[in-house]
Amino acid sequence: MNNLIAAIKRFFSNKNTVTIIGIIVGVLVLYIGYNWRISQELKTIRIPYAKTALTSRHTITADDIGYMEVPESVLKKQDNLIKKQDLIVGMQVKYNANIPANSFFYNNVLATAAEQPGYVLANIPDNYRAFTLDVYSSMTHISAMIPGTYIDLYISGKDLATNKLVSGRLIKSIEILAVLDKNENVVNDSGSDITAAAQIVFAVTDEMADLLEKARLLTTQSIKIIPVARNASYSANPGETIIDITYLKDMILSGFTVLPGSITNYTP
Repeated sequence: MNNLIAAIKRFFSNKNTVTIIGIIVGVLVLYIGYNWRISQELKTIRIPYAKTALTSRHTITADDIGYMEVPESVLKKQDNLIKKQDLIVGMQVKYNANIPANSFFYNNVLATAAEQPGYVLANIPDNYRAFTLDVYSSMTHISAMIPGTYIDLYISGKDLATNKLVSGRLIKSIEILAVLDKNENVVNDSGSDITAAAQIVFAVTDEMADLLEKARLLTTQSIKIIPVARNASYSANPGETIIDITYLKDMILSGFTVLPGSITNYTP
């Protein structure tokens, strides 16, 4: 045993032997590392793609989807890429977007039907119509104005007859149907993207819509339509949507003359 130990010590004490062993170990490490790196680069993942061109608002089915093997390393920085079919089927191509044939699917071009502007119009009650109000930069409480909540619409400006300042609630208890950005895409219902809001969409009766359209035309006379957010209990127990102050209604209508044939003419 002592002789064996002594022989091993002599073997490893030889500088040439140690050098050779070091070279062999280094080569093995490089070989194993190189092969591991190559295998990682060549490792593929099965990715869904569009078999044909898909246009705006198209609802995606399993028949629209094909699959291809793609090197996993190529996809590392594509966080927006959708890799699973169950996250695609049933989704729609976003309004004002399209997916070219043989293209991958990305989160920023897909939406649920409820997130599409067309869904808003499909949910307008009978005998009502959509009215869209632009959001201006100084509007307060915009973060509280999300779909499903109820607001009031106030009028502020100068009385056309007396030239005195007036302010009051024109329409009470209006449900917000949607909030749209400047491209008419639906803003996140949670309110997290509400800073991108450009328009508020709600439904009102034909009479109210006509009144609001006239009020909007009168903005050149320093009259402004102001949406006012209310608290949670107001939305939880909404009242009837009504014209609240008839004086304001009459003031707005006084700025118009109805001509024969039911044509409305603006007369400032």
